[in-house]
Amino acid sequence: MRIKLNLVSFTSAIILLIFILEWILYGEISFLQTTNLFFYPAGLFLILGVFGLVIRSGSFDFFHYSVNRATRLFRKSSSVDDEERPISHLSSHFGKGYIVLLKIGLILLSISILSLVGFYLFER
Repeated sequence: MRIKLNLVSFTSAIILLIFILEWILYGEISFLQTTNLFFYPAGLFLILGVFGLVIRSGSFDFFHYSVNRATRLFRKSSSVDDEERPISHLSSHFGKGYIVLLKIGLILLSISILSLVGFYLFER
């Protein structure tokens, strides 16, 4: 039986692990440490998600086409079938997994910002 993780359960597991890590490292849960610890994974997920979004939008299609065309021209043994085969775009091969990464990153970033607001309102 295969366990399928959805967005809510995966995000909840990450949040729980970050709070456990905060409790182990600092011995307490405070707004400032929560802000710091949630910011790092949020940044990682957002960077990966934006990278996927840029590739999926077709920004690197021309570069991918040029590299494929150049490698076909410089190959020593070029067959007729290789010349007739069309070169596909990079964005057509890239899936939509980046949407999940963006959603997780935005959820973690919102928790980080809310805990920063809580720090300035209640602990400062």
